[in-house]
Amino acid sequence: MTGANSADHTDTKWGVAGTGNAVMWDNGNGQVITAFGDTFGRPRPRGEGSDQAPYVNGDGFNVPIFPKEIPFPALPYLNLTQGRNLGSGFAGDTGTTAPSGFDWRVNTLAYSSTRNLRQMSYNSFLVDRANHAREVIKARRVNGSEITTMPTSGIAVGGRQYMTYSSVRRYGPAPGSWTSNYSGIAFSDDNGATWTKSRNAFWTNGGPARNFQMLSLARRGNMVYMFGTEQGRVGGVYVARVPADQLLNRAKYQYWMGTNWQNGLVGEPRPVVSGGIGEVSVQFSPSLNRWLMLSTDVFNNGIVLRQAANPAGPWTRAQIVASGQNYPAIYGASIHPWSKGNDLYFTMSQWSSYNVYLMHATVVRQGIPAPAPLVPEVPLPGGARIPFGPAPDGGLQLPTLRLPDAMAGPQGPPRGGAPRGPGG
Repeated sequence: MTGANSADHTDTKWGVAGTGNAVMWDNGNGQVITAFGDTFGRPRPRGEGSDQAPYVNGDGFNVPIFPKEIPFPALPYLNLTQGRNLGSGFAGDTGTTAPSGFDWRVNTLAYSSTRNLRQMSYNSFLVDRANHAREVIKARRVNGSEITTMPTSGIAVGGRQYMTYSSVRRYGPAPGSWTSNYSGIAFSDDNGATWTKSRNAFWTNGGPARNFQMLSLARRGNMVYMFGTEQGRVGGVYVARVPADQLLNRAKYQYWMGTNWQNGLVGEPRPVVSGGIGEVSVQFSPSLNRWLMLSTDVFNNGIVLRQAANPAGPWTRAQIVASGQNYPAIYGASIHPWSKGNDLYFTMSQWSSYNVYLMHATVVRQGIPAPAPLVPEVPLPGGARIPFGPAPDGGLQLPTLRLPDAMAGPQGPPRGGAPRGPGG
């Protein structure tokens, strides 16, 4: 869907040579909106300068490299030598003074009206000049404070567009780990052209709200369900609900506590799914009469599908729909909102190419499972945890489950006055 080899040639049409973590929703007016995370353009033309010096310079050899402290996901790690010079880091260039260059935008947005989903195509991107997709929701771009604002889902209610996002403090120390400042909801009344961050609907990364740092919205009737995960990809999935007309009123949210919906986020909610989960996308399928959940799943090494009769579960065991063995370094699936019947279309991102792909799976409705047995919180190396709640898939092996230390998110207080909300 993106990059030099994509059907739409997004690199030349809109300056989108690499991007990831695409999220899709129906805008209510015959279009599907796709919001992308960190987006990069074409390499700098020969001779054009940058205000970020590369680690390695030489005659005929000039490769801009991110410092190792800024490990953007999917950018290749390089060890470079030239004579006695040695440089290492993640390839890229955050230079801002030149008009083109590697051209980092923290997010971009596209539109599609394709009804034949097997041949999905983008009609347009939001642009700031000819052939150049523009940034949608800005970030400070300061590692250790706010390096990016990552779109995580979207929904349309009453002609207004809503997009959830995560304010990311820093990436690393390993693929699949990052530290967030807060999650929030932005809204647009001009079909996504301009966005305003809600000063009320946000969840700071601390206390029980830490379980809602990556958000996914799904609507059924007059109720919107908000599914959340912690920063990174170690933890479970939590759920809250709110009337659709109160989406920006945080006081109206109710949180699933395991046996009941509770007004306000007081005390620890119970996850509806446990494991090493990230980037959740949820949609109700009327034809299957099931809720469908796609997610990145560390323990299952890929993109998995779960089903449930109700948002609070119980959810079925994970079915792998795209394996990391077949598609290395995949993450960030998002359900196409026009999927119907047994056909499930979704986007999927890949680190190694840092681009977005359209995928298709045939879904068979699963029976309603018995609730998974509850297990106590399991501490993991590096300060991570599997929270108290339903046993993850393969829960019988849970006592021996261990993850590498590097899978834990960075610890310690924020630097540089990191924001704790959209007004910070």
